Amino acid sequence: MRIKKISGSIKVKILCNVLGPIGFVAITMAFGIPLFVPLTIIGAIALHELGHYMAMKYFTYNNLAFLLVFPFGGIVYGTKKNQKVSEYLVILLAGPLPGMVLGGIILLAGIRMDSFNLEIIGSIVFFLNAINLLPFFPLDGGKFIACLCRIGNKNLLLPLVLTILLNVILIIFLEMYYFAFIVVIQVLFVVLALKGHELTEEFEYDLSFLQSIVFTFVYMILTGSFVWLIIFGY
Repeated sequence: MRIKKISGSIKVKILCNVLGPIGFVAITMAFGIPLFVPLTIIGAIALHELGHYMAMKYFTYNNLAFLLVFPFGGIVYGTKKNQKVSEYLVILLAGPLPGMVLGGIILLAGIRMDSFNLEIIGSIVFFLNAINLLPFFPLDGGKFIACLCRIGNKNLLLPLVLTILLNVILIIFLEMYYFAFIVVIQVLFVVLALKGHELTEEFEYDLSFLQSIVFTFVYMILTGSFVWLIIFGY
């Protein structure tokens, strides 16, 4: 069933945006996880998708739909004729950027105030959004790099397949079993791509050389801050 048809159903919207988060909270609390953790995760995902939504609304996309699909994340869908790469790149950045900024502020506040709970909240909000900027499909970062560099759709399958193989190695030899969930999603993505679904939509490439440099610089700054925190901590 196409996303467009799904988004048109009020029942599906209620199921995803209301019952989905409630069920997610109930399941996490059943495992003894503090309430603020699932609420923070829901808030971080909602903020991320709201960023995409508001950017698409600014660029006058039509038939906009906002769905929270737990535990996978969220979906924002819209249509527009004559889509431009410059607009799409802004839309992609508008998802993770607000969460990274807000999460960073909360994290710093937690460190300054010596509040462990604030540090946890800030870390969740920051990292959930920052992970989306990694240059792999189906993350925002993978789509960003593809559009910025004008990479053909089918060419993107090679790095994706290599990533799947790397994750399988981590699972088998390092017993990092939590990577299995990522592998399942990636395999499904490859299957859909081979069936003819495009990994990225076709956009009018309207970037000047200077704009390309600016977008590249912004992307490197955002991903660099994420890598820096992973390596050196805070």
